[in-house]
Amino acid sequence: GGPGRRGGPAGGGTTITLTGTDFRPGLIRCKFWTTEAEGGLNLVTAAEYKSATQVTCPTPSVPSSQLVSISISLNAQDYSPHYLVKLFFFFPNPMIYQLVPRGGPAESGGSVLVIGEGFVNTTTIRCRFGEIPALGVMINSTHMRCQAPQIQRKDYSAEVLRLGVLPVEVLPDDFVAAPVQSYAVEVSFDAQTFTSSGVIYTYYPSPQVDLLTPSSGSKGDATVTVVLNGANFRDDIAKPLCRFGVGGPMLRASFLSSRAMMCRPQTVSSGQRVLVEVALNGYDFEVHKSAAYSFFGVAPVPVSAALSESYCELDVTFDVPTDKARTSGNFPCSDLLEFIEGQALHSMPAASVSAAHAQGAEGIFEAMFGRGTVCGFTNNMTLTVNIGNNGGFKLGQPLALRNGFVMRGKELTHFAKGNVTIANPFPLPKPSVKITMPTTIGVCDRLQGSATASSGGACRALYYTWSIDLQASRVTDDNLTPTQKGAFLSDLGLAISAYSGLAYDPDGVSCRHPGCLTCLARDASGACTLRSNTTYSDCRCDAIDVPFADLPMGYYAVFAVVTNWLGAQSDPAVVTVTKVVQPLPVVRIVMNAEGDTLDRMVPVNRTLMAGSSISPSPCDGSNSDLVIVWSVTRVSDG
Repeated sequence: GGPGRRGGPAGGGTTITLTGTDFRPGLIRCKFWTTEAEGGLNLVTAAEYKSATQVTCPTPSVPSSQLVSISISLNAQDYSPHYLVKLFFFFPNPMIYQLVPRGGPAESGGSVLVIGEGFVNTTTIRCRFGEIPALGVMINSTHMRCQAPQIQRKDYSAEVLRLGVLPVEVLPDDFVAAPVQSYAVEVSFDAQTFTSSGVIYTYYPSPQVDLLTPSSGSKGDATVTVVLNGANFRDDIAKPLCRFGVGGPMLRASFLSSRAMMCRPQTVSSGQRVLVEVALNGYDFEVHKSAAYSFFGVAPVPVSAALSESYCELDVTFDVPTDKARTSGNFPCSDLLEFIEGQALHSMPAASVSAAHAQGAEGIFEAMFGRGTVCGFTNNMTLTVNIGNNGGFKLGQPLALRNGFVMRGKELTHFAKGNVTIANPFPLPKPSVKITMPTTIGVCDRLQGSATASSGGACRALYYTWSIDLQASRVTDDNLTPTQKGAFLSDLGLAISAYSGLAYDPDGVSCRHPGCLTCLARDASGACTLRSNTTYSDCRCDAIDVPFADLPMGYYAVFAVVTNWLGAQSDPAVVTVTKVVQPLPVVRIVMNAEGDTLDRMVPVNRTLMAGSSISPSPCDGSNSDLVIVWSVTRVSDG
C-alpha cells in the first residue's frame, strides 16, 4: 500500500506510514531510492513497527527536490520485491522571507501574507505562530496566506455595547489566551515539518477609541478633521488607517501619540451613524473598542402653518418627508411645538396667563389652541394640530418647532427647527346670525331670544353683538312723553347690549351680564339666592333674557350681529317684537318625521309627528285653562 503522506521537504524529517501485510518486529528499514539514470539515490532510515499491516519511517534529507520510490526490509538487508514506485515527492525546503503585515491585533487576529520560496500545494498546509497552530492557504510557489489566530478575548467599549450594533463574541470553551508579544511564524506543507525561518509577527493590544472630536459632521463636508482620543495607538507596525463605517473607504490616519490620531472622514450620500474602525497594521480593522461618528444630512425645514378649510386643524408642513419624530398616533402638541416666549399669551387676561403658566408648556398650548388639542402626523410631511375648544391664537402668530425631535425620513439628519407663522389660505368665512325669538309678548313676559343657531365661527366661539334698532323701534303708549319714550328705549338698548360678548365665557371676561353674576349661595333646590355684584362666571352671550314687564306697549326691533375670530362679520338679523297689553301664553312646537331627526323637512311617505310645550302667561293670577287649536297653513298662502 501507499504511504500515508506522499510529499515532504528535501530536508527530511517527515514521518510516513507504510501499509501492507506480514510486517513483524525486527530490524525494519525503509529505503528511498531512484534508478541510476535518475541519479542513483539510495538512502535508508530505521522504521518503527506498528502492526502486522503498518510501519512508520522518517524521511531522510536529500540533496534536491525529486520523486523517489520506497522499499521495505524486515532484516535491514533484504528488501521486498514489492515496493512503491515513485510515490513520494521531496519538494524544495520552503523558506519565509517576509510577512505582510508584520503584526496584528491580539483581540481579533488577521490575515497574513507570507512571502518566501519553495511553497507547494498540498492538502496538509499548516501555519504556526510560535506554538499556536493556524490555517494556511497556498497562493503560488512564493506566496501563501496564514490566518493569524486571536490570542485575547475581545473587550467591547461601552458605546459599542450601548448601540448594540455588534454581536458579542462567543469563544469556544477550550479557548486559551496567549501573551501579547512577538511570535515566529513558520509554515509546513506536510503538517509535520515546519520551516525555521524565524520571521517575527508582533501582536499588539487592540486600539481603543474613547472620544471623537468632533463626533459628528455634515454628510457632504470633506473638510472635517476628526481627532480620535483613546489608547494603544502606534505606527511602528505600519502607517495606521481609519475607516468610517463598514465598507467605507480606507483613510490614512495621522499618528499623534499612543493616545491620539487624526482622520478626515469621507463624504457620504445619506446621513447615518457609523462606528469608526482603526487598522494599526494597515490591514486589519477593529471596531469593538470604537466610538460612533454621525454623518448628518440636511435637516427638514418647517415651511408653513396653514389652517384647514374647516379651521379646526392647523397643518404644519415640512419641505421634505420626515421620520414623523418616530411617533405614532396622537400626542401632546407641546412635545414638538411651542409658542415663542413673550408672543403667546400677551392678548389674554392676567389670570388666564398665570393659570396657563402654572401648567407648563402644555398649559400654554391649551390656552392658545383650546382644551382637548392634540397633535399627530397626517403623513410624513404634515404635522396636524387638531384644535380644541376656546383657543386664543391669532393669525400671524409665530409657532416654533422644538429642536431635537424631527429628522428626515430615511436618513440621519440634523433635527428640524425653525418658526412658522399661522396663516389662513382660504377666503374669510362669513358667519351667519339666526335669531329665535317670539314676535309678540305679553304684558308680564320677559324678552327672551336665542342666536345659538348662528354659524361660521371657524371652529371657535362666535362673538355676539346685541342691540336695539332705535330707528325701527317705537313706544306706542301715548300717555308717555317723547322724553320718557326715549328713556325707555335707551334703557332697553343698554340692557340688551349687555349681552354682547363671546358665545360662552367661563371666566366672565369677554361676556358678562347680570344673568351670570357669580352665584354665592343656593337654596335646597339649587336655585341661586345670592349673587356677587362684581364677578362673573359661566356666561353665555348667544342668548338674551331681559326683564320686559316694566316696558310700555310698543314694538321693538332687536338687532344682532356675529363676528368670528378671524374678523369676518355677519349681515345683521332683526326681529321686531310687539308688546301687547294682554297676558299671553307661550307655545313651542317640536316636530319631526317618523324615523328622522330633521326638524323642518319631511320626506314623502313618512308620518309627521308634532308635540307642543305650552305654558300660561307669567302674570300672577293668569288662567291656566288653555285650549289648543291645531291647523296647517300653506307658506305660499301667508
